[in-house]
Amino acid sequence: MKESSMTVHYSGEFWERMLSEKDPDDTDFSRSLPDEELKTFCDLHLKSGARVLDLGCGGGRNAHYLAARGFQVYGVDVSPSAVSFTARRLARFGLRGTFLQGEMAALPFTPGFFGGIVCAAALDHVTLDRAHLALAEMRRAKTPPAKIYITFDPIERMAAARKNAQIQSDGSFYFHDGKKKGMLFRSYSDQEIMELIGKDYILSFEQTHHGDRVIVCT
Repeated sequence: MKESSMTVHYSGEFWERMLSEKDPDDTDFSRSLPDEELKTFCDLHLKSGARVLDLGCGGGRNAHYLAARGFQVYGVDVSPSAVSFTARRLARFGLRGTFLQGEMAALPFTPGFFGGIVCAAALDHVTLDRAHLALAEMRRAKTPPAKIYITFDPIERMAAARKNAQIQSDGSFYFHDGKKKGMLFRSYSDQEIMELIGKDYILSFEQTHHGDRVIVCT
């Protein structure tokens, strides 16, 4: 493991490589399903037809589910290929959404635009400073009472692969070759997650049997 002399802030290169040559019209999405925890979040915290942001939409798994539930879905991802893939995925199934390329640390929406925000397995794929900025942006872009759904990967994820990654100044790992080339990952302890989000903002903090941490906050 080597220390990186140049900081990479996002995993955009990874998603570009994964999705740029993948056709959503020929993809089997039967296993690309939302987590049960997201379904519960929608049931408890989202109003019917609300505007909902899927931040770090990736391949569109959660955006697909949200649109199928009748929410007004917006998605933002740093990868242009992820944005295109997700838009075409929804169109294939007759679903609607608005998808934009952009950074989670600078969202192109007016204050109070969303009635809910979903940010699944995304904050731990950016650097710590970008994660802080993204949280501030999420809070700016939602109505004051709206809730945010955030998940973090298991703390031991990719532990074996990290020896081949470059470690950055904030403790994040950047994978410069192999299957995970272009991916950035920062492992968070439960305490670090609470410090990042702010204990006073957290409404619930749960861990799934797979080790994912699921947080609902304001």
